[in-house]
Amino acid sequence: AYLYPQEGSIYNYTKQWAGHKFAIFTAFSYVIGTLTAMGLLVKIASQYLHDLIPALSATSWSIVTILTLFMLNIAGAKLSKVGQQILIFATMY
Repeated sequence: AYLYPQEGSIYNYTKQWAGHKFAIFTAFSYVIGTLTAMGLLVKIASQYLHDLIPALSATSWSIVTILTLFMLNIAGAKLSKVGQQILIFATMY
């Protein structure tokens, strides 16, 4: 990271030692893996939420969970900063 501080680290770091084609493959694999993992986690979370609050179906809970994660992602750095401060406070006290 110190030697190559550009954005897009998965692509940039892989390109340095394996070339452009392998870097593209690595970045694509990362995206597919992340989407698959998030899909499975949302599915499991929606089933738990449906068990806790059965007024909404598991599918509705999936949509709510995805929209919530989307909004948290948009909130981005500011929310992350607040979250880190809360974690630091909770750890210290």
